[in-house]
Amino acid sequence: MVRLIRLLKLARMLKMGKLVQRIEDMLDLSPLTLRCINLGTKLTVMSHFLGCFWFFVSTHGDPEADQCQSGLLECNSTLPGTTWWEEVNIKPDDKFDQYIASIYWAFTTMTTVGYGDIHPRSDRERVYAIVAMIFGATMFGYIIGSIAALAGQERGIEALTKKRLSLVRVFCEEQRVSENKVREVMKHYQFFYKERSPFNETALMMDLPNWIRKKVARHIHREAISKLGIFVGAVC
Repeated sequence: MVRLIRLLKLARMLKMGKLVQRIEDMLDLSPLTLRCINLGTKLTVMSHFLGCFWFFVSTHGDPEADQCQSGLLECNSTLPGTTWWEEVNIKPDDKFDQYIASIYWAFTTMTTVGYGDIHPRSDRERVYAIVAMIFGATMFGYIIGSIAALAGQERGIEALTKKRLSLVRVFCEEQRVSENKVREVMKHYQFFYKERSPFNETALMMDLPNWIRKKVARHIHREAISKLGIFVGAVC
């Protein structure tokens, strides 16, 4: 019970949201980059906890139990039971090696690779491995699916341009415009939206407060501003 109460200290991690928000504001990264970093961080944290509990489970068995009592398959009752890290010749004092091996096992389990070089040696470890496979593989599948969705997701401006062009084509078809003229109209609007944003930038900018409008304008035109000598070294 005392150890479970100590786990409540993990609630302090909830305060990290404000710290992460500050870091995002300082880095000023794109939403897509932040989403990828967020997913990668979730995968790393998940593997960390799976690996730590994997080692925790292995250290809380009966040290005097033989192989059969610990639940080893094809056991020998004359030999003492071993843990997964003892089986791969990791010593009790090699904490770094234990941690790296635990993280390695967690990643291979989550990704369903399962090389088999590290495997359960007791019923206790085997039960935990089943739980880790269920939750780890589910989490990994969610993260990979999210990354695939981000990779195939169109940017906002591309999606809006396609929507506008689709409306133009529907209008031409309703007005029974010939296909040749439809192609000419589509070429015109493709060039138009290529040179000019499909968003109503003036209306969007005017709705912003003056201090935010200045920051957004400097960000949008940052490349042009950097090429103008009058703005070199100026404090914005």
